[in-house]
Amino acid sequence: MTLCRYANAVSPLVAGALALTLLAGSAGAATATDDTGSERVQRVTVIVNDQPISTWDLEQRTLLTIFSSGAPNKPEIRERIRAQVLRSLVDEQLQVQEAQRNDIKVSRDEIVAAMTRIARQNNMDLNQIGDLLDANGISLKALETQIEAELAWQKLITQRLAPRIQIDPADVDDALRRAEESARMVQYLVAEIFIGVDSPTEEEQSRASAQAVLTQIRSGAPFPSVAQQFSEAASAAAGGDLGWVTEGQLPAEVDAVLQGMRPNQISDPIRAAGGFYIIAVRDLRVPAGTRVSTAPVSSLPPGKVQLAQVIVPRQGRGEDGMKAAATIATAMSRRVSSCRDARALAGEVQGADYSNLGVLNRSDLAPALRGVLANLPTGGASPVFQTDAGAGFLVVCEGGVAPKIQEVEMPTREEIENRLYAQQLSVLARRYLRDLRRDAVVENR
Repeated sequence: MTLCRYANAVSPLVAGALALTLLAGSAGAATATDDTGSERVQRVTVIVNDQPISTWDLEQRTLLTIFSSGAPNKPEIRERIRAQVLRSLVDEQLQVQEAQRNDIKVSRDEIVAAMTRIARQNNMDLNQIGDLLDANGISLKALETQIEAELAWQKLITQRLAPRIQIDPADVDDALRRAEESARMVQYLVAEIFIGVDSPTEEEQSRASAQAVLTQIRSGAPFPSVAQQFSEAASAAAGGDLGWVTEGQLPAEVDAVLQGMRPNQISDPIRAAGGFYIIAVRDLRVPAGTRVSTAPVSSLPPGKVQLAQVIVPRQGRGEDGMKAAATIATAMSRRVSSCRDARALAGEVQGADYSNLGVLNRSDLAPALRGVLANLPTGGASPVFQTDAGAGFLVVCEGGVAPKIQEVEMPTREEIENRLYAQQLSVLARRYLRDLRRDAVVENR
């Protein structure tokens, strides 16, 4: 099940940098206390300015990252993301230490409020969140301390960096003028993941991290969840969402790739100034009277559609068994972007059945089913339904509808100001973290 992160708990203008509260201990080992109160001695993986990151920290963050992103918990996936998780932990420990040096405090009420938002976004209460994490081998404390660390970093950024930002009205005027010009151009609704390269020695490590992140997405992990966990851009807290952009607004290397993309496409890692970008196009809008093809190439004639079906069996008796099946099916459907994905996901759930229903005439389908499929693109999944056998959903393998193209809308002056503010704050925050990295003493064990 994908755990919805707490986008409303922090400013969308600050990078979503979450940190575990690191365990005090000797240079050789750390003592952790689990939720039952028992102690476990863990080896130290890295020491950051005399503060250890233990194997337990790394294990818990890796599991939480996989769980939050909705990716399958497999050894190869854990191994693939471990290096990037460790880098995130080091960065976050630096952020926590800096917040402490500046006497930044996060109250228990703030943490509970953020946890409550997580639960509400997932249609749960706090006890259910804890039970769900526990069932996946994750301590609730791991999530709580992530939240505490991000809130502390946000407060620090707001306190130290935000006062430096001055939005020049002339810059807003220029942006509005460019927006008027761009109203005659195609606009893209874009999300991003950014992996920085702070020095030439980090080039290959960052390239490998970007490729590992992309592999995780293409293995079924939702783009927003992965962006929240790994992106170093200010947009991370909002799932990487950049909003609507036009030609020339992004770095030239990214812009060149963007112009050839269409909705529901994700780019390979793009090397540009500062690091690597992965971009996802969610939608398009065009000037009035402009036609842009967004439909994928299909070998099917008009009026035909190829469908597949996934059924998750009841997970026990009665209503609870059906509810559990529906929960699993819903989580699966959210990760589907093709019938190949659906087949692979069905293979991960014991007893789940994947069936290719073949090519069908839309006119032969029941009216209710035609209505469900009316707005589904190729790779889209239907809402979950219940059968005697369990809970399931349909997937459009081929012959889906083309996304509806909107017409260009002009941004407001306030929207322009917010975007300029976010850009400036992102640059300052990245420089701040870069300086913390440069001055840190990090010892690998």
